[in-house]
Amino acid sequence: MAALLCVPAMAADFPQQEFVANISNKGPEWRPHKAYNADEAQILTAVYEGLFVYDPYNLEPIPALAESWSISKDSLEWTFRIRKDARFSNGDPITAADIRNSWLALLDPAIAAPYASLLDPVAGAADYRNGKNANPESVKILAPNAETLIVDLATPAPQLPKILCHHAFSAVSPADLKKDTSGDTEAAYAPISSGAFQIASQTKDEILLVKNPNYWDAGHVYLPSIRLVLSDDAKELTGRFNRGEIHWLAGSVIVDKIVDPSAVKVTPMFSTEYFFFR
Repeated sequence: MAALLCVPAMAADFPQQEFVANISNKGPEWRPHKAYNADEAQILTAVYEGLFVYDPYNLEPIPALAESWSISKDSLEWTFRIRKDARFSNGDPITAADIRNSWLALLDPAIAAPYASLLDPVAGAADYRNGKNANPESVKILAPNAETLIVDLATPAPQLPKILCHHAFSAVSPADLKKDTSGDTEAAYAPISSGAFQIASQTKDEILLVKNPNYWDAGHVYLPSIRLVLSDDAKELTGRFNRGEIHWLAGSVIVDKIVDPSAVKVTPMFSTEYFFFR
């Protein structure tokens, strides 16, 4: 699968105060357990964070909320140490219990989360997710204290850090987990952030993300804001790109109208498709 991107050649030549990007004309699903498509994944990576994130150069997992981790000799018990300075955007600490509760919410069979099955290597996860066991305590995810998360696996899973980079396994604020958002539209819901950026404002046309001052690694977040333009009007978007008003287009663009042909890049888009046979 390939993605057509338009990026101005001079973008890296000067310090940038705001990155302006276009996504589809529909606002994202802000609930990371329910979000599904590629646009949402890119946006949620800025707003949420879990134990690991992808290295931007080689896509290997690197520690995020997990400061360190260890694996038992039989590879079935993983112990993660949560950063002491991890904070949600409202200033509340991010604890091991928050990670545990976020994962259990993901596994809740009532929501049928699209990526919940990726936690099936965890002992008890598949039975709980499929409704065979209604007790969430049967899932072997333990938080003995605020800084320790212990995960027992049913089978060795060396791929676990890579899986945990995905936005579905992010830390979600306890306040957001308790909200009844069943009747909310995407634009009516603004989550508490666990990532590098937080939502400053959103309308049907634009979303403004600003740097999260409580983010544990805020000192290395050099971009003050990200503005997302919600539109599928290829003609208007192409014109705005040529005028320098938008820095990145993905999809809705008239390629032969781009003034600088070197700005058009065709890049791979990571996608995994699953076929389930009954």
